[in-house]
Amino acid sequence: VDPGYGTAFLARVVGEKKAREMWYLCRRYPAAEALAIAKRSFNMDTAHQAGIAGMGMYALKMYYDTEESKEGVAALKEKRKPEFRKFLK
Repeated sequence: VDPGYGTAFLARVVGEKKAREMWYLCRRYPAAEALAIAKRSFNMDTAHQAGIAGMGMYALKMYYDTEESKEGVAALKEKRKPEFRKFLK
């Protein structure tokens, strides 16, 4: 008997309908279908990382578009100390 984690994880990985089918009916599945479910479970556990990375890149782009960022780049190119204090509010 599963105390809850296994069934919840299975539903997250293969979908609630398929998880209920697997749990309640205890059928044997062809190797190709079992492989596809296994691949999905490996991918599911790390799929959120792509979203987090995308959000991080979007935030970084927002910063790069600011005048403060442009001042830092200009100061580096001109080999001078950046004047970030003018951006304090």
